[in-house]
Order: sequence, then structure tokens, then C-alpha cells
Amino acid sequence: MRVERVLGAAPVEEVQQLTVRAFAGQDVLTPPSGALSERAQTIAADFAESGGVLLRSNDGPLVGACRVRRLGLSWVVRRCAVDPAYRGQGLGRRLVEEVHAWAADEGAVRTHIGVRDALPASRAFWEQLGYWPLIGHGFWTELVRPLTLELRGAEATVALGGRLATELRAGDLLVLSGPLGAGKTALAQGIGAGLDVQGRVTSPTFVLARVHRGRLPLVHVDAYRLRDAGGRLELDDLDLDASLPDSVTVVEWGEGLVEGLTDSRLDVQLQRPSEDARTVTVTPVGARWSVFTSPPGDHRT
Repeated sequence: MRVERVLGAAPVEEVQQLTVRAFAGQDVLTPPSGALSERAQTIAADFAESGGVLLRSNDGPLVGACRVRRLGLSWVVRRCAVDPAYRGQGLGRRLVEEVHAWAADEGAVRTHIGVRDALPASRAFWEQLGYWPLIGHGFWTELVRPLTLELRGAEATVALGGRLATELRAGDLLVLSGPLGAGKTALAQGIGAGLDVQGRVTSPTFVLARVHRGRLPLVHVDAYRLRDAGGRLELDDLDLDASLPDSVTVVEWGEGLVEGLTDSRLDVQLQRPSEDARTVTVTPVGARWSVFTSPPGDHRT
């Protein structure tokens, strides 16, 4: 089998025929799957704008295809199709894992998929690949999978923080966790730079919290000293719930302490597998991080 990442011209007729074969039978769904009535122009535009992954057998025929939609740091995985004659050989998993690798290479931090509630086997497939429910949208559910990114050096961690800042807005909460030296403060510095805050963002260990003014205020909290039996009371004294709606709040060592401040947040897990390497996983929680503002048919599987 040969796998190929395609961004631009694609074999539209082959993809269209494969998609119809793969989605056959979904015309009985309510509403019917949009994959069965897609026009060739739509498929061509999808590949031209965001791309997709193709899988061919060794003798040439197209046996699998998966399209993506790039939405900033999120990629939507869509229209994943495997020829019925080739099912049961792990080709769907191979397609999706290639999408995950491509998304990470391009700087995405998570992937999303919409799955019909009437298709439990489809949902089980995605959950086996590490997806879990983010929010329901009526007759379908949005699933999400965070990507684990490998970063080299503090500069790369700061750069990731800058990228995260591009999607932040007032009211957002980020909970940073990981061992000492994993890069939590470096990530906060990148977020601060991306928000154009005034002054250098440093660890606020001895004052617990600092407010940095910028295009959005950044409230930077270090909860390390609060991780004891009395930490909850001392955290309440900071009145984070009062400043949260108007600021971006970043809490180091905040896991288990601040999740109740809001219904939505980003949980950022940092690890340090070696001296100069970091891994970062950004997990969205709550409706704020949905990439779907309405349930258009072409987002769903």
C-alpha cells in the first residue's frame, strides 16, 4: 500500500467513486449522508484548500481517502473512506494516523471529527484511535483528539505558546501541568508574547499571581505552593473567578485546583523526556473549543 499527502490537484473522479462505495447504505440516515450527493467541484475545492490523504494498493487503484479541513491549530478529519473490499485490514487506522502525523508536522495541536449518533461502530472506531466526546450537536457528536508535539529546546516551547495565543480570547483558562523544568513558564512566556503583554513574563512563585497588560490581560498564576490541604482557601483569595471573564488566565501547577472556575479550558501537559526535548499535549475541555458553530453535513463522517 502507498500513502500520499495531497494538497492541490487530486484524482477527483476516483475519490468521488470511492466515497460513494464506502458510504453506501447511509442514505437511510436522517438526514442522509452528504457524502452520497457530493459534486466533483466540492471534492476538488476540498483538496485545493486543505488537502487529504490517499491510499493506493500496490497495483495502483485508490482504496482509501481521508480529507481534512484546516482551522488554525485544529484540523477537522472528514470523509474518511475505505473501499468495502479492503475493510478489516487496518487501512482506516493507517489513513487517520497519517492525517495525525501531517497535522502535527504542520503545527496543529488537535484534530476533530463529527460522528453520527446513529453509527455506534463508527464512533467506536474513532474512540479506539484516541478520540473522545467534546460536545453534542443534536444528532451527531463532536469528538476530539489532542496531538502530542515534540519540541526541541525552550525556544520551541515559547514559539508554541505564541501559536496558542492566536486562538485565545477573554475568559480562556489554561491549566499547565508537568514536572519541574518541563517548560511551563516558557510556554506562558510565549503566550504573553503572543498577547503583546507589557513586561517580561516570569514565574510568579513568590507572589502567586501577576497580571500583565496587553491586547488581552494575562493573569499568570503559579499554584505550586498551594498544593497542600489548605491550598483551596488560599487560591480563593486570589479571586480568579472575578478576573477570569476579562482575561486569559494561565495557571501553572493548577491541575486539581482550578478546573471548577469555568466549564471550558485547555489542559496543557508538558513532559521532559530528555535534557533538550519536551513533549506537549493540549487537551480541550468544553464547548468553547468546538470547531463547529452549526452542524453542516460536510463536517461529519
